[in-house]
Amino acid sequence: MVCAVQPGAGRWSGTGKCPSLAIGRSENNARLLRGLEIGVNDYLLRPVDKNELLARARTQIRKRRYTDHLRDNVQIPSRWRSPTR
Repeated sequence: MVCAVQPGAGRWSGTGKCPSLAIGRSENNARLLRGLEIGVNDYLLRPVDKNELLARARTQIRKRRYTDHLRDNVQIPSRWRSPTR
């Protein structure tokens, strides 16, 4: 998923369940950092290079698959689990 950072955009959406990349301008650095704080996985600055975008998207998808695999196949001792699970 790609979230574009637009001036005047109210909020980030779509973060959490799937990997997300933000695209913004260098003058929106504070907004990009805020996006990372709330769950955006990575960001790119405009102008966006197509190959870099594809490479970063593939990396995030690969990381998500590894995380899902570990979650589904590795037993975590209950004392290590967070209380919210």
